Amino acid sequence: MRQDGDPEPLETLQRELDDIERRLAGSPPRSQSLLLKQAGDLCASVGERRRALGWYGRAVNIHLELGEAPRAAALCHTILTIQPEAVRARCTLAWLALAGGRSMETRKMVDEYAAAARAAGQNAMAAQQLAWMYDAADDTLLRRDIVRAVRSLDEARATTLSAQRPPSEPLDHDALWSRVLRGTLAPPPG
Repeated sequence: MRQDGDPEPLETLQRELDDIERRLAGSPPRSQSLLLKQAGDLCASVGERRRALGWYGRAVNIHLELGEAPRAAALCHTILTIQPEAVRARCTLAWLALAGGRSMETRKMVDEYAAAARAAGQNAMAAQQLAWMYDAADDTLLRRDIVRAVRSLDEARATTLSAQRPPSEPLDHDALWSRVLRGTLAPPPG
């Protein structure tokens, strides 16, 4: 029950979010990422899950642009605690594991990403992302598992991937990170 002088939680939230938006304008990217996370935390604290995800997603983008993979991954895990079926967070985690050279983790994340995408009806997008991961991967077992995940989404694309030759040399760090950014950064809001 509302008491005199005690604004509704959503009104208070909106004022705090408006303040954060104003502060974002002149802040450097690192500060922006912290403000965006703070906004997401505020939304989550009052049960505004959908709004929290938008703020967290923007913060993930900044961390990726800054090359801060561990911070981006941590926020993706936060997103998954709020929305376990989140497809983009799983895609980002798979890309980050791939870029970090963690084949076992990448294989697990690829499977989880494909399952989440299937459940959300995002087969075509996920098959494309996984094809890009396949092109970037230099581990034979990982490439096999990516084909299997793609097969669960798009049989024809999996057949095409299976016929591809492995890369002659692994990607260097910059080329791999460029692919991570292409695969993970959300398109700007329409």
